[in-house]
Amino acid sequence: MKRFENINDLQLEYIDEWITSVGNQSETQAHKGLEKKLKFNIRIIRGIMRTANKAHVKVHIHIIPEDHLAVESGLEGEFELGFMFGVKSLEEYMSFKDRTWQIDPTLSGTLLSTAYSTARGIVYSKCQGTSLGTVLLPIISVQDLMDLADSGQNYQ
Repeated sequence: MKRFENINDLQLEYIDEWITSVGNQSETQAHKGLEKKLKFNIRIIRGIMRTANKAHVKVHIHIIPEDHLAVESGLEGEFELGFMFGVKSLEEYMSFKDRTWQIDPTLSGTLLSTAYSTARGIVYSKCQGTSLGTVLLPIISVQDLMDLADSGQNYQ
């Protein structure tokens, strides 16, 4: 397996937006400070279309209120975004091991961090002017993103 080193071998081809839902569409002073009473469920799924030289990353983000005031204020949101990447000579960055295809960790980390960072910006812009307008999704390390994608678990 070749190590991914050339960012020019990677291209974000398109972004799909499957779910965009913000609980309360209006921003009021009553919501100020309640954003600290939110938790984030983040799930990342990746897929490879080896023969087509494509990699897909799906980011699902659910913003959930933790107390009754946040629930009553409608501080909730759900977003699901899909990112399609073209990867030049993708098979060179892969190997078949233990009856499954493995992808170079550097390429995997690059795909996941690009998708998640872009998703953070999209969610932030979609929430502007709503009750979630001041919410910033957490920064997640590349290693944690890779662990999250490998485990199929939610980041909380």
